[in-house]
Amino acid sequence: MAAEEPALDTDLVELSGDLDMATAHDVVVRIVEATDEVQVIVDLSAVEFMDSTGLWALLEAKRLLEEKDRTMIAVNPTAQMMCILDVTQMGAALGIETDA
Repeated sequence: MAAEEPALDTDLVELSGDLDMATAHDVVVRIVEATDEVQVIVDLSAVEFMDSTGLWALLEAKRLLEEKDRTMIAVNPTAQMMCILDVTQMGAALGIETDA
């Protein structure tokens, strides 16, 4: 089954690898500067590891986009990411429903 295309005013940013202190700044820049569309969907399915700095990067990117009247939703978090989001209760802030 083919992946669904984002809506016209939406763009998809796919992240991969580690979201940690070494990559946090680049992740923020990549998300915020990736597009001028109203909504940015960040696909996390290929992220292998995320620590608290990676979580900060996602929240910071969302904050910066909101300052420009844009929105960000994170989708497809890995099981490891869901553990962090459950413990920190930050899933809802990123548009991800958690069991917490």
